[in-house]
Amino acid sequence: TTSPIVTGGSVVAVKFRGGVVLACDTMLSYGGTLKFKDVCRIEQLEPDLFVAASGEYSDFMEVVRVLRNKSRESFLHADGVTLSHRDYGNFLRNLQYSKRNKFDPYYDTFVLAGVRGGQPFISTVDMYGDQFEQDSALTGLGKYFGTPLINNQWNPDCSEEQAIQAVGEVFKMLYLRDCKGHDQVDFLILREAGVERRRARVNGEWNHDMFRTHANEKRKR
Repeated sequence: TTSPIVTGGSVVAVKFRGGVVLACDTMLSYGGTLKFKDVCRIEQLEPDLFVAASGEYSDFMEVVRVLRNKSRESFLHADGVTLSHRDYGNFLRNLQYSKRNKFDPYYDTFVLAGVRGGQPFISTVDMYGDQFEQDSALTGLGKYFGTPLINNQWNPDCSEEQAIQAVGEVFKMLYLRDCKGHDQVDFLILREAGVERRRARVNGEWNHDMFRTHANEKRKR
């Protein structure tokens, strides 16, 4: 679509030693209305590969359907060959580029995250068909508000808890700064040993003295 209606916000993914943290909030906006507040926007493609997206939610679900059909097609070949994480990224890139050329794009920026053979993987594909593999990925307003926080608090060789804390700080900033941000965040921790899901609340601090005591009508002119 070129007219997104129900949209999701920022996605953040970072690598740590032996794994990946993938996170996004649970809010879907209907235009300017914060309509659906408890939606998981992380979908599983393979036991060790997941995808999340910022943008139009119906387009996201359609792309998930297409990617799962691709996985099923590969399985039914029964030739002992499985799609790699990079294969999914390349296929999604080509799909996005094809839709863009037809002037009917999937209005999303996708983040693929996984761990296979001890190697963490993160790839971003936007609505134009641009693809990047990197150690961290931020989409939406998270790219603008969160990049300095990630650069200052994270590195690819950090521990799991350090990575989770850095991602949490990004979503705290988004909750305070993004009018469509939400304080409920889904975390997916991918390790070689398995996958863990967590849901957490952002601890936004609003109890400032100025907020409680200051009002425009009481200001001294």
